[in-house]
Amino acid sequence: MQVKVLPSSRWKGTEQTLIVFMPEGVPAPMGWKGGEASLKRLMLAARHEGFTGKAQQVVLVHPEDEDPARRVLLTGLGSPQAAGSEAYRRGSGMASKAAAAANLKGVSILFPERGEAAKVRNCAQAIVEGAVLASYRFGNYKTVSDGTPGPLEHVVLLHPDDAGTKEITAGANLGDVAAHAAAMARDLVNEPASSLTPQKLAERASRLGGRVRAKVFDLKTLERMGMGGVSGVGRGSVNPPVFIWLKYQGSKPKTRIALVGKGVTFDAGGLSIKKAEAMETMKCDMAGAATVMAVMRAAEMLKLPLQIDGYIPAVENLPSGSAIKPGDVLKLASGKTVEVLNTDAEGRLILADALAHAVKEKPDHVIDVATLTGGAVTALGTGVTAILGTDQALVSALIAAGEAAGEPMWQLPLVKDYEEMLKSRVADLRNTASRREASTIVGGLFLKEAVGSASWAHLDIAGTAWTDREGAYTQPGATGCPVRALLGYLIKIAG
Repeated sequence: MQVKVLPSSRWKGTEQTLIVFMPEGVPAPMGWKGGEASLKRLMLAARHEGFTGKAQQVVLVHPEDEDPARRVLLTGLGSPQAAGSEAYRRGSGMASKAAAAANLKGVSILFPERGEAAKVRNCAQAIVEGAVLASYRFGNYKTVSDGTPGPLEHVVLLHPDDAGTKEITAGANLGDVAAHAAAMARDLVNEPASSLTPQKLAERASRLGGRVRAKVFDLKTLERMGMGGVSGVGRGSVNPPVFIWLKYQGSKPKTRIALVGKGVTFDAGGLSIKKAEAMETMKCDMAGAATVMAVMRAAEMLKLPLQIDGYIPAVENLPSGSAIKPGDVLKLASGKTVEVLNTDAEGRLILADALAHAVKEKPDHVIDVATLTGGAVTALGTGVTAILGTDQALVSALIAAGEAAGEPMWQLPLVKDYEEMLKSRVADLRNTASRREASTIVGGLFLKEAVGSASWAHLDIAGTAWTDREGAYTQPGATGCPVRALLGYLIKIAG
């Protein structure tokens, strides 16, 4: 999708569909520039359609005199007090979907905010994110059209001449980069597992381009590096595991960040095999890896003054005669041994290896992203990411970034007493708890063993990386969460 920013005084009506935002209980849409008579007719027609300005409510109106446009999409924001970034993001997404459903290829959006620079910039970013994300489609494998209208192809953001063109343009550009990064992650996760094996994921990572460089370590190298978790989990597949190390070096970097992403390109559970229906979405088990790749690509596009290392252990977890068995003991890169009691708790095994490697490079902060536990879904559902960590300042900063991006996170505690559930009689650790409780916390405690005293945060996206429902700016399938939240955090620390 192409995004343009244009002063409203230069709008020639080439875009004959105009999106305008309107909160509940106000007399006119925000930023309205049409005549008084046309406004009355517009609002009367909207009310006939039941429009009240309720959040995510959209109505298409055709003004009789075409003032200010041939078609107007009135978009509700809900309460005026709640009209923040997420309200604009959702409103923009809903309106963009409505425009696409009407077979439109382009729209203009009347910019609603004025005043404080940060508020204007954030508003522009949110509107563009909503429009771009709502227009996402994954149709790589469709050979026959199903008759669904295509997505919008271009959006023009119209703003008053005195509304701060510089801030609006900056926000729109950032929204464009962030949304396309999330779309990149969606593409990777939506790809069938047979088309995205560990090696093929590594090939994709090697083509990120710009200042992002990739090193790919094969199975023999992994074994020499002592990565018993990665090599052990990958043992059951004919597609061998790889370890991907991405490097981005910004100009005069202020901070060094390590991003670690779980890259299980398909998870059948190993010999502790999943039920058939539970495997249907298990191509999603590399969403953490997709997040790391997309964030690093966006950081490069924005030329952030940071050093970012991305670590992706990529494996398939399949049952076979060579697969690890319940009761086997693996030695991790940290030097610790693990008794594997459930081969379907494989993510922590490969992440522990990657985290141990990451902390050896002495980054300022380590963040891992993983579809780790079903317990995160049970506790928080599909709308909130679980976050745990050793550095409260880091955790709080990530939660704030998630709130700003519309990708909320909720902190769970690393309860020290629960460490007892990871004790094994035959090894240093066991990979599943001795009791069926607090699985997300216990998973976090397992990973904590690999990072020691490092500044670390763990994002469990088991519930938020995939959706079965249509949302304001999502479709069933991969969501791209938490790409925009992580990117917002990196932008913040980059200053």
